[in-house]
Amino acid sequence: CNKMMSALSLLCTTLLLLNISAVFAQNTPPYSTHYYTQTLDHFNPQDLRTFQQRYLVYDGAFDASKNVIFFYAGNEGAVDNFYNNTGFMFDIAPQFGALILFAEHRYYGETHPFGDDFSAAAMRYLTLENAIADYAVFMTDMKAKFNLANATVIVFGGSYGGILAALCRIHYPAVFDMALAASAPIPQTLNSVSATIFFELVTGDYEHVDASCPDIVRAGYQQMIDLAAADQYQDISKTFQLCSDIKDADDLLYLQEWARNGFLMMAMVDYPYAANFMGSLPANPVNVSCDVLLKYGAEDAMTALASNMAAEDAMTALAMAAGLFYNASYSNELSCFNITEEFIECADQTGCGLGTDATAWDYQMCTQIVYAMQTNNVTDMFPPFLWSNQNLTEYCKRTYNVTPDFSFMKIWFPLDLGEITSRIIFSNGLLDPWHGGGYLQSPGDPELLPVVILPSGAHHLDLRGKNEADPADVTQAREKEVQILKGWLAQVQQEKQQV
Repeated sequence: CNKMMSALSLLCTTLLLLNISAVFAQNTPPYSTHYYTQTLDHFNPQDLRTFQQRYLVYDGAFDASKNVIFFYAGNEGAVDNFYNNTGFMFDIAPQFGALILFAEHRYYGETHPFGDDFSAAAMRYLTLENAIADYAVFMTDMKAKFNLANATVIVFGGSYGGILAALCRIHYPAVFDMALAASAPIPQTLNSVSATIFFELVTGDYEHVDASCPDIVRAGYQQMIDLAAADQYQDISKTFQLCSDIKDADDLLYLQEWARNGFLMMAMVDYPYAANFMGSLPANPVNVSCDVLLKYGAEDAMTALASNMAAEDAMTALAMAAGLFYNASYSNELSCFNITEEFIECADQTGCGLGTDATAWDYQMCTQIVYAMQTNNVTDMFPPFLWSNQNLTEYCKRTYNVTPDFSFMKIWFPLDLGEITSRIIFSNGLLDPWHGGGYLQSPGDPELLPVVILPSGAHHLDLRGKNEADPADVTQAREKEVQILKGWLAQVQQEKQQV
């Protein structure tokens, strides 16, 4: 493919992605779907309103004599998507004889307390406190339903779900006996790490593949800025193959964020095999997109650096590499990019997703889950951009007429967990840009709050099912997690027998 023939650029990308034809889905078994009548407001006993909460059940490995329940704390999306991408639970369930339950988070997937109403008034019950109370009440009733009143419950979760898994154990230790919190960026969620760390680590993923790739991205963004200064928005639109031309500085910023979102998503889900989670992507998407940058940005990295590459080639490279995420997620069938449908600008600078799930997450980012984000074009490859507490507050007041709470979460969910909880595994993959906001060392006693590091792991890769392409350190991490859980299980069951 000729790199200057923009009319064929999407076709060229498709040819570069032949390896995406691999099977995406995890080898997860079929589930049965059920609905639980859940309390709307757990903290107002006079409010008797309820809603239907979807949950999934798998009992193919269940041995009632083992008295063990695996529970996945659903996060910001449809629960079946997490079920189909959390094969680790099914891989190890036979060793525990576990009943497996997945519960959907209120306001996500099909669990809509007020139907299609996602106004700020309707979402006032979308809180972390209510979400984990949902899970505690649900699990208590499930124990009775399955005649497992004294069951040992292991709660699993990845990303925000990992935060929820930890919260379940912290606030309801009598219900949840232990937790595996994978890729749970708790320090970042509490706004206690540098605002620049996330995008610095995204950039590091690309630099690790080839040191030239971040420079090509920087050059591509600079060309966008220079063309916009000359009012050449049509040229930018043509290079990016947009369905509708951008027309002003606000549109340019939106396009820059659309591209940034493509890069960060590929860094998060940089799995060693083709996967369909947060987008349908080939194996090692960071490597693939970096190859696209090198292909369109210069004949090779050394040439690019030596010749200060033609800026137009850099912008083409940027457009192609960022577009890879969106085009692959639409089965490589896009004829142009509709950036306002493919990406929603919101309070979370790492992306909110699409549809009503995006609205719900945007609201949570405006109320309780608040953190600053910054790019500076020095430690990262993106144009300078600051999303401070002031920016967030102005956006949330304008959008939902709410003000973010910057302090209560640090009281309700303290960073120093060693004094208040136990039996939580914190795992982090070093390819995942969220690891900079997670626990890389135990926040307490390493025997009670162990940390498992996956040097070759992307976003909660340890929770995915085993795959022949898994790096050795990922397999070893899963084995260590199982060993820890089995040790705790023996302790818990012995304690329960003594009561």
